[in-house]
Amino acid sequence: MPKIIEPTNVENNSVKLAYTLKEELVKQKICGDRITVSWLIKTVAANSVELENLWSQSTVENVGTIRLGVGESFNSDIYRVVIEFQNKERFSLVVKIPQSNASAGELVMENATFKGHDKEVKFYRMFSNAKQLGAIPKFYFGREIGQAETAILLIEDKGSQVISPSIFTSTPPEHIFAVSRELARMQAYAFKIPGNPWKTEFPDYWHTWEAHTVLNKACEPQLRSYDAEISEMLDILRPVNNREFARYAIETRPEQLNAIAFANGDLWSGNLLYKKDMETNKPTNDLVAIIDYQGAIAGNVFIDLVRYIVMCVDGATRRKYRDLFIEKFYTDLKKAYIEFQIAEPIGFTREQCEELYDLCVVEQAIICIMNIPFFKVNADNVSFDVHKKRMEVLLKRNREMFKDAITLMKSYGWDFQKQ
Repeated sequence: MPKIIEPTNVENNSVKLAYTLKEELVKQKICGDRITVSWLIKTVAANSVELENLWSQSTVENVGTIRLGVGESFNSDIYRVVIEFQNKERFSLVVKIPQSNASAGELVMENATFKGHDKEVKFYRMFSNAKQLGAIPKFYFGREIGQAETAILLIEDKGSQVISPSIFTSTPPEHIFAVSRELARMQAYAFKIPGNPWKTEFPDYWHTWEAHTVLNKACEPQLRSYDAEISEMLDILRPVNNREFARYAIETRPEQLNAIAFANGDLWSGNLLYKKDMETNKPTNDLVAIIDYQGAIAGNVFIDLVRYIVMCVDGATRRKYRDLFIEKFYTDLKKAYIEFQIAEPIGFTREQCEELYDLCVVEQAIICIMNIPFFKVNADNVSFDVHKKRMEVLLKRNREMFKDAITLMKSYGWDFQKQ
């Protein structure tokens, strides 16, 4: 099993500090004592004109850290690091360090958990020149697991004026439209990368593998005991609740239709940042960033958009806007091909989009077996009444997605249980 190798020497003594730090900061360790302040600032300044300029004008006065993510729901320990200068200027970034086996919790998806970090580092290197894609945070530095020092990723912090929408509130169509445009642009840009390395560098460990062998194996019994109606639906969905259908939906059928594209692989409200309305503390319709690429894959062109829709939109809205969501994405993709001067035409037709979309609806319904077992823990420690209402929202959404999955499964005649 891959493991994190702690650094024996986090300083690179061959590189001298170009500017100045307060003396007590030079050897100070942060982020779980796994890196030093001097190493961090030198490394980021070498790849950020903004930080280099700030540092050249003033001494670093203080460096603070805020832990953003920890626990079984995260594959990495995530920190916001704020660098403060004596002239009162500030610079912040996000530090991601993959969890060790001991800290990843009992439900460990070995490949998705430990290889996800390396995927994300590869993604940022691959897309580091994509200046046109403003929804991708800037990349400062990345080191993969297994190298001589701590595996780590340093990326842009989008700041305190952004917010991730709550999964417990149905995502409005305007958010879907904003994401549709950026996903289409990201997919088109990926085809401009020489050799299209994303086609081979991002194998799927989750949708077609550990979601079935680990995640659903643990979560499905909990979901069945939580709701008898859903338990009956899961019995009906057995022909598509398996790795064989997942591979068909994500890889095999899209390959046949020439509809394989780069995908984030885990697109939902928690991995999206929108500009925050500072008065209401709620997201506006302005998409700022798409984050967390540890699940990056080459797969069905609709997988990201549909995951967001199935997981975060209530059933009535999802059905009402289905055709518009498909039409909008196909139109966005055509516009993106023009923007990035992709010579080849889109390899699949508007009519084939229907099947590609529906495949993802069913596959993502199966993936969402985890939702209620995952969120019933009440990690936010909200009141009993608030948590109860939240779970009622998710329960209704899950029932509706499973009903639609059953309808589609029967309509297309998908049965992979006997294969």
